[in-house]
Amino acid sequence: MHVSRQVLGSLFATLALACSSSDAASGVNEVDLTSDSGALRVVVSSEPDTLPVRGLNQIYFDVRSSDSGQALDDLELSMTALMPSHSHGSPDVPPATALGGGRYRFDNVVLSMPGLWEFRTTVTGPLEDHVTPRFEVE
Repeated sequence: MHVSRQVLGSLFATLALACSSSDAASGVNEVDLTSDSGALRVVVSSEPDTLPVRGLNQIYFDVRSSDSGQALDDLELSMTALMPSHSHGSPDVPPATALGGGRYRFDNVVLSMPGLWEFRTTVTGPLEDHVTPRFEVE
């Protein structure tokens, strides 16, 4: 069987894309990313499903030092849930509740429609930073 270079190139490109990380979560249980300054490692998940869904969600942030991996408490997290393609977002999201062990929870995050959502999050306290996880909501 003869396979053209174009077909092989397309297959390799598809495989590389499938194996690479993405800003928008799809088919994974959580999103692991680094803050804008690089000082924080943040793992984001949600309930009722492990990824945000259309409707009501609880969004969890696990915040750790990028250098030491130590869980970071005593932070304040605020978030704006935004659909960049529509230039609108979710109603006001209350500040995160600290759960201890570097875990924080945003309650009552309403995602009203399918599409790409950004959780533009500001971290304040002993340090100030930003992180913007992105999720594709079906």
